[in-house]
Order: sequence, then C-alpha cells, then structure tokens
Amino acid sequence: MIKDISNIDEITSYAIQNPVVVVFHAPWCGTCSMYQFTLTKFDMQDPSVIILKVNLAEHQEIGNHFKVLSTPSVMIYKNDGDYTLLPGAQPIGMIKRYL
Repeated sequence: MIKDISNIDEITSYAIQNPVVVVFHAPWCGTCSMYQFTLTKFDMQDPSVIILKVNLAEHQEIGNHFKVLSTPSVMIYKNDGDYTLLPGAQPIGMIKRYL
C-alpha cells in the first residue's frame, strides 16, 4: 500500500506491527517523480510493506523532525521509534536490507 501522509502520528500508527518505508519527496523534484515507478513496482512485489509518502513542500515540519536534507530520501521506520534515513532514490534491494 502506498499512502500520502500529513503528520508524524500517521507514521507511528502504521509502524505498530511492522516497519514502514517512508519516502520524502517534493513536487518540483524530477527524480522523485521517476522514483514513483520504483515504489509502485516494490508495492506490487510485496503488498505487505506499507509505503508512506511525505510531500515536503506541504509538510516540511515532518522532514525537519527527521532531519531530511535531500529529496528524495527513504526512511525505514520501526515501531520502537528507531529509524534509518537513506538519502536518494534507493533501489528496492537496499530498502529490503533494512526491513
């Protein structure tokens, strides 16, 4: 499932049972637009993984909270509040490594 979110509480609620993938993007970012194809492919390969998207142009406070410095950035968030932030458009294999 790929879902757009608008606050940090949504991240923690989705991560209660399993780690989630959070993708930070911006509408003006060309790489972010192209990365959508990778996310869709990942979602089709493993629909049990929840992919959350944060539009930094609208929700910069979420990016600030996690110290996101570039778009796109991919974060693997676990239910204990631990997370790994990876800058750039990460390949599916790299994301799976952190899940």
